[in-house]
Amino acid sequence: MHPSTEGVAVISGATTAPGQSAARAFAAMGYSVVVSGRDRVAGRAVASAIESAGGRAEFVDAARLGIVPVNDLLQIARARFGPVSIFLSYDETGQA
Repeated sequence: MHPSTEGVAVISGATTAPGQSAARAFAAMGYSVVVSGRDRVAGRAVASAIESAGGRAEFVDAARLGIVPVNDLLQIARARFGPVSIFLSYDETGQA
């Protein structure tokens, strides 16, 4: 586990445009970010961009896992980065 400067942000639906923006914004503020969504290409790209910029991120593939219960997603985040500070969820239209 690698602690972040600010905490851990979990963004469900982070493969939507608003979700991607939120993930990048939290990473820029020093949060470790768990990116979750059904678009593998977009999710991996967001996590990769965050890591390339010096941040910490992990993509959780909701398409592979099916519907990921919130508790499971939070458990994955805690195991990877530590206690979760922020949880945001966007639907497929990008609505929070």
